[in-house]
Amino acid sequence: MERSKHSWWWWTRGVLAVVLATLLVGIALPSAGRIVVHGPMAHASWGIREWLPSVGLSLFSLACIFVGMWKRWAFEIVGWAILIVFILAAGMG
Repeated sequence: MERSKHSWWWWTRGVLAVVLATLLVGIALPSAGRIVVHGPMAHASWGIREWLPSVGLSLFSLACIFVGMWKRWAFEIVGWAILIVFILAAGMG
């Protein structure tokens, strides 16, 4: 049986990045959107402006992390920094 060239730490970083990006989206999406009231009826309205920043930042940081894992270490550092800063900002906001 051939051993994988990637260590357990390589896989752990990838899984941790996906979990933290999901956490960022989970923190940011409930506060996105607005309530529109029409007479006695009310409904939530989600436009692109509300969800694109949180989902876009998560996808961008994940892309940087995964490109950094396979190709270049500097991209991974940028992805982790973006992800952690925006999780802290979303948690405080």
